[in-house]
Amino acid sequence: MRKPTQVAIYIYRTVNGAREYLLLKRIAEAGGFWQGVTGGVEDDETVLQTAIRELREETGFVDTVIVQIDYRRTFPVPASMQHYFSNNITNLTEHAFHTGVAPDVTPVIDSREHSEYLWVGYHQAVEMLKYPGNIEALTICEKELNAR
Repeated sequence: MRKPTQVAIYIYRTVNGAREYLLLKRIAEAGGFWQGVTGGVEDDETVLQTAIRELREETGFVDTVIVQIDYRRTFPVPASMQHYFSNNITNLTEHAFHTGVAPDVTPVIDSREHSEYLWVGYHQAVEMLKYPGNIEALTICEKELNAR
């Protein structure tokens, strides 16, 4: 069983002075929507360990500095995910992170989870993300990065 916890990681790069975020498109069978890297925390993992693992599994990126942001969101377990948890688990808590990569790297996506990827600016990413919580987390990332 998984912990009732998941992570979302927003990957960015800077090209010609402009920040771009990596979005992944879920395969049609999983909803066909755009998102950052996401994944569930296994019983033997911390949220940071999960973020590192999911980043590697979903993009092939390793050896990046992953920064946890001040964002936690609790929401009801979607029916499509209930099989991961015991029956008494009704809510999930999501933690968010960001990480920067070199401008010339190419993600290697897993075709069992995602059908394509795009690098887009913040405003376009906000328009493409499906869930309000993802938009909120990305907005916090953008504000933190702008404050540097």
